[in-house]
Amino acid sequence: MTSDTVASVELRVDDLVATLWHAAGGLDPAAPIVLIGHGGGQHQAHPAVTGRARMCVEAGLNAAALDLPGHGSRPTSAGDSEFVAELQRRMKAAESVADLVAAHNSLLAGQAVPEWSALLDRLQRNECANVERVGFWGLSLGGALGLSLAAHEPRIAAAAVGLCGGDRLLELAGHVSATVQFVMQWDDEQVARADALALFDAIGSQHKTLHANPGRHLDVPIFEREAAVTFLARALASSEDDS
Repeated sequence: MTSDTVASVELRVDDLVATLWHAAGGLDPAAPIVLIGHGGGQHQAHPAVTGRARMCVEAGLNAAALDLPGHGSRPTSAGDSEFVAELQRRMKAAESVADLVAAHNSLLAGQAVPEWSALLDRLQRNECANVERVGFWGLSLGGALGLSLAAHEPRIAAAAVGLCGGDRLLELAGHVSATVQFVMQWDDEQVARADALALFDAIGSQHKTLHANPGRHLDVPIFEREAAVTFLARALASSEDDS
């Protein structure tokens, strides 16, 4: 797919298909790349993902994404179906879903980490991007993936993440050394306020910023998108200067 400013190509990563976005004028393999993690129920072709990819490319960055397990064209498991059913039951009964969502997102993120590392290997092998300057952008399920990946993958230099929490991420957060911009919603019905604050506090990086906004899980202000792109472009440019 090619538009006026952005082009995309598919890349095979083992048994999966990833999308790589770059400037329509041609791929610059020296440009930093941002991995984009989608939210629960979304996929790599979802407008939330393609919109972020366009913003990254227009800021001089390449972007790439994969579908997480159970999303997009990937098969769902019995556990996925059980999660959706229990989520719907709790929401109908006005019960808390924070622990349920945190556990499920952490599980999927843990399963996906090796796949996203393989995506970076594929990009490096084919000289599609500068994998010494890698960013990550994702909220909710994508935020859980971003922190999990940053805890295991030293190539992640900056991460714009948030709307996530839970015990499993708390265990991993201390291993995150990437520069982090963390977004939370003060009245989030899916992530308890205390859990989000505890997770931010646990992140091991000495370079981290908290953005807290009023509202529920889906009420993240539009300006946070521009803030994330500005943060990633600046942080990845700094990593180039420091190399």
